[in-house]
Amino acid sequence: MKTAQEHIDSLDLSVIKEKLTMPNIAGGYEWSEQEVEQAISAYRQFLKEVLNYRMQDQNAPSDIGPDPDPVVDIVWHTHILFTQKYHEDCANIFGEYIHHMPRVDPIPSGQHNPIES
Repeated sequence: MKTAQEHIDSLDLSVIKEKLTMPNIAGGYEWSEQEVEQAISAYRQFLKEVLNYRMQDQNAPSDIGPDPDPVVDIVWHTHILFTQKYHEDCANIFGEYIHHMPRVDPIPSGQHNPIES
């Protein structure tokens, strides 16, 4: 039986890689293969950080944990888009669904909010 870390290392993220390299017009990000490989590697590391956090506090809510950097966050969002796969991957790694609660920081004073044009 695989450990949770082994599940992370062996996750089949090919559909996520494909989505990240797709053209913008098709809903992708147009990342290069090298950018995707680096981002996927960082995402796997992030999942291990979440796992370690969960192991330290097994009573922690599933929406609390380490904050991903912006690139990892995009990979995470893309993984979540494939809902059934994400749900199965979470069950195999964490034993439960890990919710994503994005931080919404206010725009610093003096910076322009493009929505309020």
